[in-house]
Amino acid sequence: LPWTRELRQVVLAMNQMTARVRQLFSEEAAMAEQWHKEAYLDPVTELGNRRHFEARAAHLLNSTEEFSHGALLLLQLHKLQTYNEEHGFAAGDELLRQTAAILQKACSGVSPLVSRLNGADFAALIPNLPSGEVQALAKTILAAAIGELHPAGLTQSVDVAHIGIALCQYGDKLGETLARADQALRMAQQKGPGQFHSLDRLNQSAVQFGTLAWQSHLQQYLTRKALVAHGQPVYSLASPIRTVHYEVLLRAREADGSLTPAGAFLPMAARH
Repeated sequence: LPWTRELRQVVLAMNQMTARVRQLFSEEAAMAEQWHKEAYLDPVTELGNRRHFEARAAHLLNSTEEFSHGALLLLQLHKLQTYNEEHGFAAGDELLRQTAAILQKACSGVSPLVSRLNGADFAALIPNLPSGEVQALAKTILAAAIGELHPAGLTQSVDVAHIGIALCQYGDKLGETLARADQALRMAQQKGPGQFHSLDRLNQSAVQFGTLAWQSHLQQYLTRKALVAHGQPVYSLASPIRTVHYEVLLRAREADGSLTPAGAFLPMAARH
């Protein structure tokens, strides 16, 4: 501070103004950080939320340097809403936090993008991992969920979760990849407790649209009377010329005349 009284007053005023500006910048930075957390972080698990996942996943799928191939895993806890109603939301939140910890631990060595999408759904986009290792990872996650969550009293049974896997590669559209993972999840749920199912880009059949579009698509099947039955004979091994019985397989005829197998649409019919 200068000794001259007039200059001292000016410098003091400038110092006060500088301190105030610094405080304002600090408050703005803290507020921006809070807004960022509210916009992109799930408050229960502190993982990224759906908005964060969609932004980062869309970037990864279009990044030649970061993503050549990989998989999108969609994990859904079994009957979370029922668990919340019977045990309270605090217990449900703890179940979500422990599930998030299991996912992060299992995927820690493969540089994943792990997020909680909503409710009971978690997603992990894993870059540059072979399909065989992806399936091994899904088994590890489900084994950890059953082995840790149920003994800890966080679930009512060993039917803890299911995983749907969509194998993908650079340039794939996120919406189609999510739809394929959701379809795989429904097929896993039909297999039984603690199961996973994988779909690649070639066997996706009629899953090129999203989950919400399935309801109207199924209604179109009924309106167009598109469900058709295919019979095939089953012969006796002892007497190959004798027909034991017939198996009748369900198919859906698409608008272009192609046939969609029951495995592609029955899981969505059960859901809706």
